[in-house]
Amino acid sequence: MPVLPPDQLRYLLAFLIELPLCYIYRFLPPNENLKHFVYGLTGVFLLFYVYEEQMLITLIPACITFFVMRTNQSIKLAIALFLSNMAFLTTLQIYKYYTSYLQWKLDIATLQMIVVIKLSSFAFNVAKGHNPSITTKSVYNTNNNITPKEFPTLLQFFGYFYFFPACFSGPCLEYKTYSKFVSLDLFKCSDNDSKESSIEITNNQYKDTQSPKLLPIDWSAAFIVTCQIIVLAGLTIIALILPLKQKFYEIVIDKKQHVGFLGRMVVTQIFMYSTVFRYFASWKLAELSGVVMGFGFSGYQNGVATWENYENVKLKTFCLSRSCKEVIGGWNCYVQSFFKNHVYEAFKALSGLTDRYKQTLTNLTSALWHGVYPGYYLAFGMLALHNTVSAKFSYQVEPFIIKKYGETSILYKMYLVITFLYTRVAITYSFVPFMIYTFEDSWKFFVSTYFFIDVIAVLALLLIKLFFTKEIDASKKEENSNLASENREKLD
Repeated sequence: MPVLPPDQLRYLLAFLIELPLCYIYRFLPPNENLKHFVYGLTGVFLLFYVYEEQMLITLIPACITFFVMRTNQSIKLAIALFLSNMAFLTTLQIYKYYTSYLQWKLDIATLQMIVVIKLSSFAFNVAKGHNPSITTKSVYNTNNNITPKEFPTLLQFFGYFYFFPACFSGPCLEYKTYSKFVSLDLFKCSDNDSKESSIEITNNQYKDTQSPKLLPIDWSAAFIVTCQIIVLAGLTIIALILPLKQKFYEIVIDKKQHVGFLGRMVVTQIFMYSTVFRYFASWKLAELSGVVMGFGFSGYQNGVATWENYENVKLKTFCLSRSCKEVIGGWNCYVQSFFKNHVYEAFKALSGLTDRYKQTLTNLTSALWHGVYPGYYLAFGMLALHNTVSAKFSYQVEPFIIKKYGETSILYKMYLVITFLYTRVAITYSFVPFMIYTFEDSWKFFVSTYFFIDVIAVLALLLIKLFFTKEIDASKKEENSNLASENREKLD
């Protein structure tokens, strides 16, 4: 059985230390300044344990971001801070590329990835909160923008930046969520909550609109997440024991064993899913800390408490969705949210060429955030292709089949099966370059599998353009005609 390297062992032990601390800190006195200090100081100690003296570097970008945004809250300055943090991260990634080629390890570059998301998100939220006239109206911005009255003190910022459940690993917690958790405003009854949710929900769940209190631990939610962790951890251990990566290279990349096309695709699927188990297990451990400590609370739905504020992977969506966009969005949710709500909007705000190519630039920036290996850029390019195909299926092909044949028809059920299988294969196929890093090995993989899913994607786009565009155009004309008729009737 392979032994974990020291850095990864410290990372795992830090998680095991974090969980009991999340429970113990529930009993801190209701003093906000004390909480900020204790949460932040604990984060500093855990960071030092995992990353050693390298973690001291985080003080520099943190101080710069805080004092710059306290002085000037412009959108362009927030963008400049993001670019400077990205430049530092890229420098670290390039250094890592030459000194630790093809090796995955925890170091300052890994930590800087989290720092970029956390500090840039804070800067953008401050800039948007201070410049509401040029801010896109969205649920995310409404919930997370930091207004002048909400700008934190240095102690509050220290507690947020080094908040121990969200400092040495992802996901990152939004500042407003953290602030509301510390003040307990997170547990106030909102106007949108149902009448039933303002009374006692169960024997150990309550909320008080006048004097908010920390919710007792939702043991049912904690049990569900714990079961998920056990299963994912078990699968991760199996994946580590079995030489799956070695077999993948022997069968698919180097073709040392004579295995047919279908066999190579099965091996690819097994290898890719075994690789993501460790990510899922890590994120679920983080999610469990959100349930135990309480900051994962996301309100009530039908009178039942929900815990989605710190959910970084949506397992059901990732495993069962028929949409590539939904699957991608269900993976590493906080990073997806950051690039969608901040980076994409930043390119849009700059106007000109950046506005015109904002989606492409966002994808490239996301790839650059991950690192400098060619496989990252191949993966994001392929994901963009399959995301386009999936969207066209959803908006053009599916409505046509439903309209002409109905949702109970055999054809529609076949369509559901085909799109489900396409999404599963397209996602794992696209992520292979991401996991094997190099262009050479990625090219060998494509040749070994005949580029088959990419060929299918291109053919699907051509068929949709030839046979479904006119149908959609006709449907739009019919809708516009009906709308015009209704307007004329109203005028008459």
